[in-house]
Amino acid sequence: MTAKANKSKAAAKPAKDKLTVEADPTKCDDRNRADIALDPAAHGMAATRLFGSGNFGSLDISSLYQSHKDKADKAAAGDLSHQRKMLAAQADALNSIFTEMARRAAANMGEYLGATETYLRLGLKAQAQCRATIEALDSLTSGRVQTVKHVHVNEGGQAIVADQFHQHRHVLENDGMEALGKPGVASHSEQPQRLRDPT
Repeated sequence: MTAKANKSKAAAKPAKDKLTVEADPTKCDDRNRADIALDPAAHGMAATRLFGSGNFGSLDISSLYQSHKDKADKAAAGDLSHQRKMLAAQADALNSIFTEMARRAAANMGEYLGATETYLRLGLKAQAQCRATIEALDSLTSGRVQTVKHVHVNEGGQAIVADQFHQHRHVLENDGMEALGKPGVASHSEQPQRLRDPT
């Protein structure tokens, strides 16, 4: 009788590997499933479950989804406190990786130069990512916006920066004379010339 009771309790307990989400009654089952498949919280849950199992064991899929959804909803509303904490923790973790790689590089210095170089390269990558993470954290905290503009340089020294057009004029020198298309001045094909920037 006890065994049967235990079995019925086990059957009533929701499965850890089954995602339970309240469906939208105005949508069909296929649409509800499609919405879940495109839900950012579902993507976060799937990635965390795959990569976090080594550290945290098998996590309940529905609880993990709800945790992701709560944090995503707060972020969408402008509350980025969780993301700030996350970036601060990641910066510390990256600094720990840098320190460990530097220690390993020092341990191999002078005897195994290949290993030393590999560890230093990995350490400096962690250091660079740590700096980028701190900058991202600073921009979240201060509210500053960073604008990155792309520069395209075309033939003839023309540079296009964002919505502005800049023409860079290069001057040809020929035995001290400037050739800018003026009449009576030797052309590029007549004599060897060198290119210089007029600035």
